[in-house]
Amino acid sequence: NCTQCAQHVHSLFLQRPEAFFTGCAHEWRVAARVPINFFVMAGRHVRETFGAYTHEAFVDEAYLTALATQRSKRASVIVTDAVVVHFSFAFQHMERQAEMLDAYRKLAKNTALHANL
Repeated sequence: NCTQCAQHVHSLFLQRPEAFFTGCAHEWRVAARVPINFFVMAGRHVRETFGAYTHEAFVDEAYLTALATQRSKRASVIVTDAVVVHFSFAFQHMERQAEMLDAYRKLAKNTALHANL
C-alpha cells in the first residue's frame, strides 16, 4: 500500500491499458461476500440499492456484494477488467497527481480502446 507501489501500478496501466484486459466477468445470484474492488451493478439499480444502504448497519462491502444480491434477487457481477476503483488511499500522496488524473481523463475518452473491450 505504499505510494511508490501505487504510482508504479498506475504508470504501468496508463502506458499499456490493453495489457490489463482479460475479458473475464463472473456472475452469481447467492449471497457471497467478495472484495468490492471488482464489484459492479447496473446503473439503473444504483439509486435503489445505495438508498436502501443508508438504513443498514452493514459494512458496504458485505452489504453490496452479499446482502443486496440476496434481497434483490438480481445477479451480482465481478468484472476483472475494472479499470480503477480508487486513485489512492488517504496516506498515499502521489507525485504529479494532476498529470496522472489528466492521463486517466484522456484514457476515458479513448473510444478506440473502448471498442476493443
